[in-house]
Amino acid sequence: MYKTKIKFCGFTNSADVKEALELDIDFIGLVFVESSPRNIKLEEAKSICKLCEGKVKTVGVFMNNSDQFIAEVIQHTNINILQFHGQESLETCIAFNKPYIKTLHVNSVKTDVFNTDENHPLQPNFFKYMLDTKLGHTQGGTGTAFDWNLITAYKKELNCKDPNFFIAGGLGSTNVKELILKYNPWGIDVSSGIELSKGKKSPSLMKKFVENVRIADSEKNKKK
Repeated sequence: MYKTKIKFCGFTNSADVKEALELDIDFIGLVFVESSPRNIKLEEAKSICKLCEGKVKTVGVFMNNSDQFIAEVIQHTNINILQFHGQESLETCIAFNKPYIKTLHVNSVKTDVFNTDENHPLQPNFFKYMLDTKLGHTQGGTGTAFDWNLITAYKKELNCKDPNFFIAGGLGSTNVKELILKYNPWGIDVSSGIELSKGKKSPSLMKKFVENVRIADSEKNKKK
């Protein structure tokens, strides 16, 4: 039975997480990037991770942070999965003995992470790739969808054994159904599309988003 994985990202407070945990989601994302309006403080992240234990997986989002800082976050929160959103080396990605997601920033068919063979998910603890929109120097958090026709090109270029991705960038309840039905992503990642304002989630938008994902899943299962 087909079921798209859902990652809600960019939480800044426990109250919003409690609302999200009432829904059929799989991952809660916490952003540890000081320049982000969704940057979360360590103590709040620790509380959220405790809330999520046994319910959903927590994902810590990093972008060119120091190894020391990442290790400190892991020590204090015991976050489940790491997401590397910048220009982190392969050595950094595998250094923490945690499952990791590597973001590919989409503005063309070409990728600019790792190198050839190192791109393949045969490395220790590799979990999934994430395709997210890059606009100018802004990587992620743009609220803008990239050209989804590039999804197939990325899968082919990477030639992965498991070429399935999280898809992010400009997703909301109005377009997520189309994405799932046409491109069959393994998982989807949403932040601004479920917000009242940056860092403040909307219970109604979160609920509507999940409903539309599951409607699309149901339609796909009927076609099988």
